Amino acid sequence: MRVGRYGPYLEDMKHLDAEGNPKRASLPDTLAPDELTVEVGHDLIENHSGGPRELGKDPVSGGTVEVRNGRFGPYVALVMPSAEDAGDTAVESAAGKAGKTKRSGGKKAASDRPKMASLFKTMSPESLTLEDALKLLSLPREVGSYDEANAETGEMQTVTVMANNGRYGPYLTKTGADGKSDTRSLASEDEIFTVDLEKAKELFAQPKYGRGRGRGAAKPPLRDLGTDPETQKHVTIKDGFYGAYITDGETNRTLPKQYAPESIEPAEAFRLLAEKRAQGPSKRRGRKTAAKGAKKGAAKGAKSAKKVSATEQARADRRAKVRELADKGWANTRIAKEIGSTASTVKADVDWLTANEGYARPEVVPAR
Repeated sequence: MRVGRYGPYLEDMKHLDAEGNPKRASLPDTLAPDELTVEVGHDLIENHSGGPRELGKDPVSGGTVEVRNGRFGPYVALVMPSAEDAGDTAVESAAGKAGKTKRSGGKKAASDRPKMASLFKTMSPESLTLEDALKLLSLPREVGSYDEANAETGEMQTVTVMANNGRYGPYLTKTGADGKSDTRSLASEDEIFTVDLEKAKELFAQPKYGRGRGRGAAKPPLRDLGTDPETQKHVTIKDGFYGAYITDGETNRTLPKQYAPESIEPAEAFRLLAEKRAQGPSKRRGRKTAAKGAKKGAAKGAKSAKKVSATEQARADRRAKVRELADKGWANTRIAKEIGSTASTVKADVDWLTANEGYARPEVVPAR
C-alpha cells in the first residue's frame, strides 16, 4: 500500500499490466484497516485496475473517449492523440497513480491533459455508451441569451445562461456583460440537456434561497386587489420595511393597524389610496437634537444638530431628485452623471425609497 497524490492506493509489483507497469487500485475510503487482507487487495486490483475502457472516437476532434474510475467516482475522458503519445493516459487513470509515473514536457504535458466529466448518478460505467459520454464531455451547455436590466446600473445588458453539472448537483449559471454571475439549481441531471431559455428565465425570476436573508428576486405582493376603478391602475398590498402598504405603482399608503392585508376590502383600499392622493406629497421635516449638559456641551450639541440636519436635508434633496429622474425611466448611471454622484449611491437611494416609502420604480428606458 502506498500514499499518492490522490490518496492511498494498492500496487501489485508481481503482476504487471500490458505496458509493463505494476497494477494499481485506489483504496476505498469505506474499507477499514483491519479488513485489508492480501485476498481483498488482489480482488480490488483485479476488479478496479483494468484501466480505462475505450468507448470510441470523438467524430469532431478525433480523440479517444474513455470511461475511467477515479477517487471521486467514475468519469469519462477525451484523450487527444498528442496526450496519448505523451503517456498521459496512464497518468490520468483513476487508480490514483500519483507517485511513480513520470510526465514529460512539464507545462506542455499539463496542457495535453484530457478533458474530463463525471458520470451522472443515474449512469454506470459498465453500460455507458459513446453517445452518453460525448454528451457529458460537451458540458457546459449553452441554453441561450437574452437582454435584462443590470441590477446595479439599471442599463440593459445581454446575459448568457449555461447548464452544467457540479459538485452539489445540476445548475444554471447566468453571466452578464459585466462578468458578474448568478446561479440556480435544477431539479434533476436530465434537465441539463432539456431546460430551455423560458424555463431558465422563470428560475432566475424566483428568489434565491439558502444564502442570506432577502437575497434574490423582489418579494411577491402579499395580496392582489385588482384594478382601481378611479385610476384604472393595478393595486396590490406589499410588505415593506415598516410593514404592509397599499400601492398602485405610483401612490403608496401604509396599511392602517385596524386593517389586515388578507381581509381588507378592495373598495376600502381604493378609498385609502384616494385619500393619500388628495393629501399630495408629504413634507419632510429634519430632526432636531436637544442640547444637554453645561453651556459648552449645549453649544456643541446645537452645532452638531445643525450639521446633521443640513446633511439629512441634502440627502433628502438628492433622493427626491433621484426619484424624479427614475420616474422618467433614467438608468442609475445616467442619474449619477446628472446629479454628480455615483451609480452605487443612486442604487442605494432607490433601495431606500423602495424600503421606506414603498417606491415602485418604473421600467428603465434606454437612453437615445
